[in-house]
Amino acid sequence: MIKINTKDEYFMEIAIQEAIKGEDSVLPNPRVGAVIVSKGKIISKGFHQFFGGPHAEVYALDKINNKMKDAVLYITLEPCSHSGKTGPCTDLITFPMISKVVMGSLDPNPLVNGNSIKILNGRGITTKVGVLEKEVKKINRHFFTFYEKKRPYVIIKYATSLDGYISKSIGKSTVITGKESKKSVHKLRARCDGILVGRKTVQIDDPDLSSHGLGNNPRIVILGDKEKLNSNLKVFSKDPIFYSFLDTCKNSDSKNLEKESLFNNIAPLLSKLYHEGMQSLLVEGGGETITSFLMSGLFDEIHAYIAPKIFGSGVPLFTIGTKMDNLNLIVNSFTKFENDVRIVYKLDQ
Repeated sequence: MIKINTKDEYFMEIAIQEAIKGEDSVLPNPRVGAVIVSKGKIISKGFHQFFGGPHAEVYALDKINNKMKDAVLYITLEPCSHSGKTGPCTDLITFPMISKVVMGSLDPNPLVNGNSIKILNGRGITTKVGVLEKEVKKINRHFFTFYEKKRPYVIIKYATSLDGYISKSIGKSTVITGKESKKSVHKLRARCDGILVGRKTVQIDDPDLSSHGLGNNPRIVILGDKEKLNSNLKVFSKDPIFYSFLDTCKNSDSKNLEKESLFNNIAPLLSKLYHEGMQSLLVEGGGETITSFLMSGLFDEIHAYIAPKIFGSGVPLFTIGTKMDNLNLIVNSFTKFENDVRIVYKLDQ
């Protein structure tokens, strides 16, 4: 629940609710909502509905009389000032029809960042920025992380038995969670630009890694050498990105060469994916891959699926002696799927 203290916050909260309607159809664009107010009353609303389509303010402005004066435009994100899939939205925001623009946040995209304010101010339009900014960033966390941290927004996902095992035995795939849990994972995949797994996971499970018709399919990223995998595996039909990091490890005699190199290469990997334009990444690898991301601290969420099964032995998620007590995690949500539970953790920053 958003705590509302001012008139601007009241109208911005409505704009945020408009933005949320865009759901995943706007990706990789951010969700944006707009509200136009005249004499204290809402006269028009709009939201960005699909990627490549008109922006939120365009929908809102199309619904009002262009002879109107002194209306206030509330918009969750700074209007675009450059030509992309559509023309600059700033061209449509004119004085005296709109006398003030209240924004939730500046656009972190360097093509826009702050430019719209200069343009609007130059026309005599008053601007205000930062109203419910935290909430605006929350609904577009992938977008803001990408531009502000110059890496994808990273979600770690894993499934374990009640006693912490990810498989009953080494080298064999084990079904852990039920159908509803799997469906929620497929939805999560549809919201992410990329999905990452290790070579061993591909080799053992031969996973499909798709959203199973629930939305866009993420780009597949595989850690390890392409040459070590059978070309008949499913992933080879999906143009995966291979990231091999063994040559970056100086200790070539180490028996744990692949592990050691992975621990040291999470940041370079994320930098590479950033330059590929990947705003969000779902990590679904095995224990070594997940542990490496956790130890690096370069992640944003953990989605832990836990099934009411006790294996007694098998492959643990974490190896004995793994310590990560420096991670400050908070529980963000708790959801039940049939007899499974999903706990979503976030870093307490």
